[in-house]
Amino acid sequence: MMGGAYLLTTYAQILIPRTGDLLILCACVCWSLGSVLVRKTLKEKTVRADVVTLQKPLASIVVFSGFIATAVYAPAIFGDLQEVLKCCSFPQGSIPYAIASGFCLGMTWVYLFRTLDVATASFMTMVSMITPVLVSALAMIFLGETLYWVQLIGIGMILTSGIIVSKSEIAST
Repeated sequence: MMGGAYLLTTYAQILIPRTGDLLILCACVCWSLGSVLVRKTLKEKTVRADVVTLQKPLASIVVFSGFIATAVYAPAIFGDLQEVLKCCSFPQGSIPYAIASGFCLGMTWVYLFRTLDVATASFMTMVSMITPVLVSALAMIFLGETLYWVQLIGIGMILTSGIIVSKSEIAST
């Protein structure tokens, strides 16, 4: 799966870590740790996955509040809050897309945490590797992006790995 994701996302070019790559890796660590902690909570406590799903955005408010406070009280780090917000006016026509994106993110949390209630964190993560395949398909449809042959090989590797994992004993643990 990882090899397929590499081919799909990098066009099989040498991966030299850049700032965006490092930020994505940090996001992956946070996402993975969050998934493992949710699975641990669901295994040890009698709590519904939907309750955990509701707690996730509430916990993120703390993080964003910290960023806002830093921008207000230490503007040298991120820049003055007013200046940061002034640079990016949000077009009114994009509001439906932002709402739809937020809805889809919320449903992602619901589905993933319900999955963690019935499957292992490792299995949920392996199956969620289908994400780059779906993103590529949707990007072709909505953004007019094209795929190269090496990316199609990557998609094939991801799908084959997913089928093997779902047919193996890993899926039933």
